[in-house]
Amino acid sequence: QSSTEDAIEPEVLRQHRRASLLLTEARRATRLVTDMLDLSYIDAGLPLELKDIDLISIIDTQLDRAALLAPQLQIGRTGLDSATARVDPTRVAQILSNLLDNARRYTPPGGQINVDVSKDSGGVAVVVTDTGIGVRAEDAERIFDRLVRLDSARGRDHGGAGLGLPIARALAVAHGGTLTCVPHDGGARFRLVIPGRPSEPSPPGVPPGVAPRGVG
Repeated sequence: QSSTEDAIEPEVLRQHRRASLLLTEARRATRLVTDMLDLSYIDAGLPLELKDIDLISIIDTQLDRAALLAPQLQIGRTGLDSATARVDPTRVAQILSNLLDNARRYTPPGGQINVDVSKDSGGVAVVVTDTGIGVRAEDAERIFDRLVRLDSARGRDHGGAGLGLPIARALAVAHGGTLTCVPHDGGARFRLVIPGRPSEPSPPGVPPGVAPRGVG
């Protein structure tokens, strides 16, 4: 009986591993479909539900989420304690979620992620900095291209399909803002700027509060 139990246990472990791998692949597939749908909505002209809101509440919620997903990292916020802007709260939360997901995927245990909030020419600048593998200067713009993997260090083992940053930039532009990868030693740094007032006029044929076609 003991030998039978010994034989069953490895098989149970193998089945558990198979199930775990299938679940991981299913989650990746679901994320890919969701991201592709988001990009198609943005390309078609995504309507934004703009509201005057304090960005800090959105940021803190996303920081709490990141801390739960990555307890091995030190995650914090610096800068302003209040920063009001006219935004779509759901879409700004998506921008921040994508930036923080990117940071935690490429930051090793014991590393740090910080979000700094400051004023910027009448708007608000949100800078996400990590102590991970960083981004080479020559890739600072290419990283926003769709479905791009820059190198093996940012490989498939980390999940995702290379769409999080393009989506984040497209949503930033839809708000009349910008999202850039800025030079930083010892990790990666992304700078999001959101206008403090309603965004500048949309291109011809695109109503205000609608993402322009072909962004990203």
